[in-house]
Amino acid sequence: WGWYISEIAGLFFGLAVVSALVCRIRLADAFEAFIGGAKDMIMVAFIIGLSRSIQITAENGKIMDTLLYWISSLAGDLPAIISIQVMFFVQGAINFFIPSGSGQAVVTMPIMAPLADLIGVSRQSAVLAYQLGDGLFNMIIPTNFILMGVLSLTKISFKAWLRWVGPLILILTIASMVLLGISTQIQW
Repeated sequence: WGWYISEIAGLFFGLAVVSALVCRIRLADAFEAFIGGAKDMIMVAFIIGLSRSIQITAENGKIMDTLLYWISSLAGDLPAIISIQVMFFVQGAINFFIPSGSGQAVVTMPIMAPLADLIGVSRQSAVLAYQLGDGLFNMIIPTNFILMGVLSLTKISFKAWLRWVGPLILILTIASMVLLGISTQIQW
């Protein structure tokens, strides 16, 4: 129905009122529960705003353009099997500035696709490098406002999260590098 944040928030609020009525919760208890939940979300909202401000600064400060130009000049002189690895790590690093997958694709693929042509890597492999870099490193970047919001809401420190997820990220990074190497060798 073309709903977005305001309409969905209104729906949630309406469902909360209906739920309180159906469950015969006293009005004072319902308000107290609402305020308690809002208290938990204040820090989440602050962290989301801070993460988003870093992303906006990088975009408006043209940091991404400079970074992508530098990467294209670096990867262009390397063998294809190494260049695809560089593309993978670049996509992962760009997540720091653009945690949105679609936003990252809009910014990087117009550069990465022609770069893939120049260095002898198939465009399919370049897209695979983007997908693996974007998906994998989203789990560990502090500017991913969804990750930081969830960690804040669950009261898990970022440091504790990194200690827990670090070994998995390392294994998946190595597996991704192997897959990218294979995709380059078979011209996938």
